[in-house]
Amino acid sequence: NLDFLRRFRAVLDEFPAAAAVGEVGDAQRGMEILAEYTSGGDKVHMCYSFDFLSGERLSPERVRSVVGTFEEAAPDGWSCWAYSNHDVTRHASRWAGDERDPVGYLKMITGVLLTLRGSVCLYQGEELGLPEADLAYEDLRDPYGIQFWPNYKGRDGCRTPMVWEKAAPNGGFSLVRPWLPVPANHLDLAVDCQNPEPTSVLNHYRDFLAFRRTQPAFAKGEIEFLIADDTMLGFTRSLGNETVLAVYKTGTLTEGRPAITDVVPADGFARDEVLGWAAALESASGHPLARAIVAAAGQVATAEGVETVPGLGVRGMLGGRSVLVGSPVFLRNQGVDVPDGAVNALAAQGRTLVAVAVDGRLAGVIGVADPLRSTSAAAVARLQRAGISVVMLTGDHPATARAVAEAVGISRFEAGVLPADKAKAVQALAAEGHRVGMAGDGINDAPALAAADVSFAIGTGADVAVAAADITLMRGDLNGVADAVELSRATLAKIRQNLFFAFIYNVLGIPLAAFGFLNPVVAGAAMALSSVSVVSNSLLLKRWRPSK
Repeated sequence: NLDFLRRFRAVLDEFPAAAAVGEVGDAQRGMEILAEYTSGGDKVHMCYSFDFLSGERLSPERVRSVVGTFEEAAPDGWSCWAYSNHDVTRHASRWAGDERDPVGYLKMITGVLLTLRGSVCLYQGEELGLPEADLAYEDLRDPYGIQFWPNYKGRDGCRTPMVWEKAAPNGGFSLVRPWLPVPANHLDLAVDCQNPEPTSVLNHYRDFLAFRRTQPAFAKGEIEFLIADDTMLGFTRSLGNETVLAVYKTGTLTEGRPAITDVVPADGFARDEVLGWAAALESASGHPLARAIVAAAGQVATAEGVETVPGLGVRGMLGGRSVLVGSPVFLRNQGVDVPDGAVNALAAQGRTLVAVAVDGRLAGVIGVADPLRSTSAAAVARLQRAGISVVMLTGDHPATARAVAEAVGISRFEAGVLPADKAKAVQALAAEGHRVGMAGDGINDAPALAAADVSFAIGTGADVAVAAADITLMRGDLNGVADAVELSRATLAKIRQNLFFAFIYNVLGIPLAAFGFLNPVVAGAAMALSSVSVVSNSLLLKRWRPSK
């Protein structure tokens, strides 16, 4: 192959505007083959592999492993990075489907793709954030999908047409029926829908591509990984005298990925009915609990007159019936009888409770679990060792809040707290004479963040929380709060030490100079030594490391 590729390249070089792209599908020797095919400048110009086309999640460690292997195997090679192509499930469905903010996640991983050395292959529709299409059997064209339906639906789901205009026939792709149909859920993502929205996925791709062109280090520079843990990826790209730092944050006590664990229907109702009613009313919400319910329901009906009651739930009409979805307290306030027996068992297991009522009668209770972060207990312990009392404010049922608090070592908590009441709770603590710090990641946390003496927004959370906070933590981990406190105390200690160094020389030197005991040369040296002491002491902060 290599001899053939050299002869092929010699012919291709007669046409300066031409470039050759190779595809390497070898699962074992992919990077090694890519290196052989692209190094030396005498074979193909670039190759793309299948490392980021698999179902394995694009974790920070995965990125470091793949890119690190490539850099080691092919330091002068040239990769063409890709997330999607015509043979694999679109990455909007592979990776972003269970994210609390799918659009934000797609934008973030686009940044990762566009800051790697080499070229980038963008597959049609990914710049719109198109998910995998769910096609009917009669619409399939892929022989594999037709043969193995329904266990394997083939590759047609990633091959549907580009959508240009929402209201045009076939999404503006053609005037006649295309080879594959345009899915209805793709129309809202059409180019003409995203063009006027500055924050759309399409405009994010445009902006980042334009930014990439202004930073030669992205395409050609060396890479050095600084961090690749559960929540953050950071590396530098360097070319010549230019170095660019790229950091990507990839929720607080829990992971922020809730999942449905229990659906307990009341007498006379079925499990699927309860889940379907809840999903219909929650389908327009971006709340993590709402997305978990919609994902569990699958097909979702369209509700009418949906009204959101902040921090409590939603109400609406479905099939001519009045439906309420929200916390047990919300339903009780609406006159619905919600027996304690229907909620206590789930709450005691740490489940977040979503109750559903139809025509004024309890239809069932849904239990949602948001797993505790493995680092939460350690973070709480660090704060307590630092002399900080930790108080948990949550809108959850008291039994749920108690289960979470006990698991992480928090002795004081307040449950069933509404968004406005979180701010009041912060103000009450301040009125007791405490200096209050608040950490949160959701829209409902923003008022409390603004009311606190110092506030920490989890960077993986809602934009309004980030905007309201004093400090934004890049990782979705409460250890960041403990780190910030420890670093602030270390900095304050350095300031006090530096004040000592600044004054001690003057306190000693001025009387000596006044009585003629201090040579001017020595006095000048002492003043310089004072400055050196302050600067040197400050630089010792570089050695600071967080406690465990």
